[in-house]
Amino acid sequence: MLWTLGPYLDEKGAILERPWLFELEESYNEIVSMLPAHWKLEHHQFLHYD
Repeated sequence: MLWTLGPYLDEKGAILERPWLFELEESYNEIVSMLPAHWKLEHHQFLHYD
């Protein structure tokens, strides 16, 4: 998932100008939370921004 967000993380403050990225993060995390634990640990991590 970070390949999608990578370009926006390079510029300081760029992610704040794109609120749809936060919605994408929330949707992604909801999907990841439904995965079986062993599969999640091998392939996916939760995303969050400070």
